[in-house]
Amino acid sequence: MKNLKAYQEKFLKSVMYPHLNNLNISGTNKLNTEKALEVYQNDYILRLTDFLGDRFESCWKVLGDEDFLKSAEEYIRQTPSQYKSLGQYGQSFSTLLAQKYKMDFPFIEELASLEWSYHEYFNSPPEKTPRDLTIQERLTSKFVPKVQTRWYLSDYDLVKVFKNKSNDVELTWDDIESPCLILKYKENYKVYFEAFPIELNFFLEMIAQNIKLEEVIRQCHSLKVDEKQWATFYLHFFRAFKPVD
Repeated sequence: MKNLKAYQEKFLKSVMYPHLNNLNISGTNKLNTEKALEVYQNDYILRLTDFLGDRFESCWKVLGDEDFLKSAEEYIRQTPSQYKSLGQYGQSFSTLLAQKYKMDFPFIEELASLEWSYHEYFNSPPEKTPRDLTIQERLTSKFVPKVQTRWYLSDYDLVKVFKNKSNDVELTWDDIESPCLILKYKENYKVYFEAFPIELNFFLEMIAQNIKLEEVIRQCHSLKVDEKQWATFYLHFFRAFKPVD
């Protein structure tokens, strides 16, 4: 059993690092060792490429087939998987994409990181849903972000890019080059990425200062945000934040 394990480790290393091959095996149809291993090496690359394509689907659409697939293979050869589960593979793929394409697509690293975080959120356990509050209780409460809630400012509406990944519509620079507030959170078993007017960051900054909601609303009444945007923001705010106990 010990010899089998040692051989399996040696075989895997030969697949992941072809230049270190020191096995003596033969395949079917009289393939030599090099050709036999090449079959496994190609299958290994194809499997990981398929995984990266699923994990970074938005980046694939932005870059196109040729550039994305070449980058995926380059990453796989440079960074073979060290994990038993594929779910942990590819976190540093965003760095390689930035090195290669940041001049053409300044947002590509941020987009890849956004996509990676989606799967992290999706696979994380859901947080307990707090009890419903009356309107008055909400107004007099202070709020804190749930464990999986994050927000940040971006120069690009990457939520639009992310949500458009499976559509045939091609976005233009005018569609996405728009500074915004990006809110990420998970409610029950669903992950939400939402983009809002950048002015609403002031609202969340005040919430983070442990100020009651009614005072936050009072100080934010003059923000240049229309009623529809406010309504959508409040809907997601009460999902992404919870009242302080």
